[in-house]
Amino acid sequence: MNSTTVAESIDWIARVITLAGLLAWLSDRGQRLWRRKVIQSFFGGESVEVVIPMRILEGRTVVSEPDFCAVNQLSGFLGRHGIDVSVSFVSPSGEVDLHRPGLAVICGPKSSGTVAEAMENGGDLVLEMVEGNWTIIDLATGKRFDSPMDTSSEDQKPMKVRGDLAYVALLRPSAASDRTFLSIAGVHAEGSAGAVDYLCDVKNMRRLQKAAGGQRFAAVISSEFTDSPFSVKSSAIDHLSLIGE
Repeated sequence: MNSTTVAESIDWIARVITLAGLLAWLSDRGQRLWRRKVIQSFFGGESVEVVIPMRILEGRTVVSEPDFCAVNQLSGFLGRHGIDVSVSFVSPSGEVDLHRPGLAVICGPKSSGTVAEAMENGGDLVLEMVEGNWTIIDLATGKRFDSPMDTSSEDQKPMKVRGDLAYVALLRPSAASDRTFLSIAGVHAEGSAGAVDYLCDVKNMRRLQKAAGGQRFAAVISSEFTDSPFSVKSSAIDHLSLIGE
């Protein structure tokens, strides 16, 4: 092989490597744009305001550890995909304005009467107090979803894996409103963090969208976690109900 042939071979290899690199970059960029489009569609825009409840503990205003973990995970996930994120709080009295655009409200009816009122327009899937415990019920089928935290008699050891549930729905602030917000309400705060863990996967988000077929929905998300420190280990969707207009 003469020097000219060697030079041509090297040039050809360099061109192939350059083309492969360009194709890989285009593929990665296409995937990122697709993921961002799915997220924007799911949350309703390029900006998302994540709302979590403040609680009064021994005279101090605090945020629970699971809620803190949830807002950190969701904010980080959205930020990595080019979504503008802000964080605000439900007051200890439960007051919150749900008529703002791009809301993801990590709060249940126990912490906010305003959220409880919005849930009344959430179709057949409801989060209700039954025999002293919050539980999720599908009124159409009568199926009941109880949190393992309320049904298990096992010791709550720090590193033991435990489970909880969350109600996740695309709700309207009121029956007369045409605006929607994402409601994330764990049976306990741990369940909210589990639901956020599930939603911080674009494929899961897309599955929810496809299953709902463009309609508003309410779902039950189950999760497993450990304490000290709090960490979600797994999450999955257990049930989906469509909300009629």
